[in-house]
Amino acid sequence: MGIMIWIEIVQLTLLNILSTIILNLFGKLLKPLIISINADKFFLNFCIESLLGLIGLVCLYSLYKSGFRTINLFAFILIFGYCILNRKNNSFDPRKIFSGISIKPYLYVFFTTAVITFLGVAYTYKGGIDDDIVLYVNIARELGFSGKENLFNYFNRFDEVGTMPYHYLEMWLGALLFKLKWFGLSNAIVFRYGCYGILRTLAITGFLALIESIKKIKIYDGLFAVLFILFNTLFITELFNPSWGIQTSLWLRPNMIIYYIFLFAFFTLVIYKNYSQALLIILLLTIASGPTSPAVYFALFTGLVFLCFINRKDKVQRLFYLKWLAVVIFFALSILLFYKITGVKTVKYPQFESAEEILIYTKTIWKAIVGFLITLPLRAFAIIAIPLFLILLVFNKSSFLLLKNNASTIIFSLLLAGCGIFIFQLTTFMDNTYQFPYVGYAACYITSIYLFYHIINAATSKPINILAIVTVGFFIILNSYHIKNDLKFNFDEDSSLAELNLKRQKLSTEYIKGLSAYLKEKKDLTGGFIYGMDDLSIIDEKSDEHPHSTAQLGSYVYFLNSDICLLPFTDPQKLYEGVDSSTFFYRRYKSCTDILPFYKNTDGLDYNSLLKKYLSENRVDFFITDKNFNIGYLKDICIVNRIIDKNTGHQFIVLCN
Repeated sequence: MGIMIWIEIVQLTLLNILSTIILNLFGKLLKPLIISINADKFFLNFCIESLLGLIGLVCLYSLYKSGFRTINLFAFILIFGYCILNRKNNSFDPRKIFSGISIKPYLYVFFTTAVITFLGVAYTYKGGIDDDIVLYVNIARELGFSGKENLFNYFNRFDEVGTMPYHYLEMWLGALLFKLKWFGLSNAIVFRYGCYGILRTLAITGFLALIESIKKIKIYDGLFAVLFILFNTLFITELFNPSWGIQTSLWLRPNMIIYYIFLFAFFTLVIYKNYSQALLIILLLTIASGPTSPAVYFALFTGLVFLCFINRKDKVQRLFYLKWLAVVIFFALSILLFYKITGVKTVKYPQFESAEEILIYTKTIWKAIVGFLITLPLRAFAIIAIPLFLILLVFNKSSFLLLKNNASTIIFSLLLAGCGIFIFQLTTFMDNTYQFPYVGYAACYITSIYLFYHIINAATSKPINILAIVTVGFFIILNSYHIKNDLKFNFDEDSSLAELNLKRQKLSTEYIKGLSAYLKEKKDLTGGFIYGMDDLSIIDEKSDEHPHSTAQLGSYVYFLNSDICLLPFTDPQKLYEGVDSSTFFYRRYKSCTDILPFYKNTDGLDYNSLLKKYLSENRVDFFITDKNFNIGYLKDICIVNRIIDKNTGHQFIVLCN
């Protein structure tokens, strides 16, 4: 039994609990300046305070580290401007800020944080999420070092790249957590189980705040909240197209956790008719996570214009919506201007160089675009349609009043999803635009579980509603069955969380022990990763078998040691062979490798000579290669040790230094 892995889980649980409490206490200083909430709404207060604490701390730290060259500058301006304009209504009194604190939310936080941290260890990521997390870790480390907001992480040392939009909020939080050097755990472990554990806890408190608008919170509500955060909708949305399921899971897509935290707060404030604060929160979401911006701004613009129209005879309401419409437009344009001024200067190698080429490309896939414009909204609606049907089944005639009271949340969720899908289909020629509708999908899922919770309330209240009990039981069993294979509780035999992560990436125990022995407690390591490109017939189109520059081969070493820079050293002559120059992958490789000295200064040398020349001028401690790499290319290069993984064929080659 691996005692150490349980010690690490306890250490991370402690980190997550303390961090959540600190965020909440810091947020207590900001909340009175923005909103006054009834004291009996314990979880709404805790949710808003913690969210504001998170935003406030990240703003201060990022402004300091980046020299104000950060997207969080707009969060600071937005909050500061709102506080000034709202100064007549704020209730700031330093003597009352920490008085009358309710212990109830904190007890729930202790419980949910422990459960969430444990589930975080048990939950296994799918696809390339492990590589994505390592990329986020390296971006977070670079943010803590230089404050530069782009995807190039420590590649920034080779060139002045500029800023680019991304979901930086969790990475800035990670940068703060890394400074703690918590019990010597690696940055990758702290980010995956600490940073995401904290954020998932905030998401659950947000869900409890939403439930609080229906009923008083009881212990079993915490259990239901954890379950619903764990569930996903793929068993619904993959029915007609399993190759393109609509993502709503903050486990399968951890960058969506931020969406849930903000959207839970937004919808709860809307339900309590705090519309100004709700709009403030959703605008802050676009700053916290750049991929949400297109859908959110388009939905807000459409919704506010419509509200101005239907309230055109009500001067007060019309003026309110016009003011916020002006704010939305101003901030959207300001953010575009910010990236225009500070944005990436490196050549981007666009897929298309003219509007005519874009039009030609769009014509070739117009059937697919039309198909998605029809099917994606229908599948997004299906997320909400199931609880709507169940409510009609359980509540009969009284269901219409319930649906009427929640019409605004239903409409906005569908509008947000529809706007994201529409923009996604208009921008298929751009990279990663499939993420634009994700915020809408998350909103649909939040609305669906909020509606379904009315059935849970009926099932747990008197008089006994047998139909509600049966419905809740069936729904939970169905969802639990769907996710049962995602949870792996057999980690008692692993000696550490780092070993567990490497084993889940199909690496052998012997290979992991060899890596650990070499990497343990070493500082300032520079490594290289190399793909064998001699035989293109054995290289397929999977991204993990292509020469990535940012999501790297061997990135699993970051779980063992945080103090590593891993650079590409694949043969420059063959680096792009078999890669379509019009694809996103090609542009990612090219924009990164073009700034690296190894690829800039080849001097016409063959691969072996180029490696020897570079190693004579620069320190490289080790190489990680795939199974296809020909060791002959390292002829006359001093090698101390070579460890080969029997499962993947990866080679870890320690060089003389």
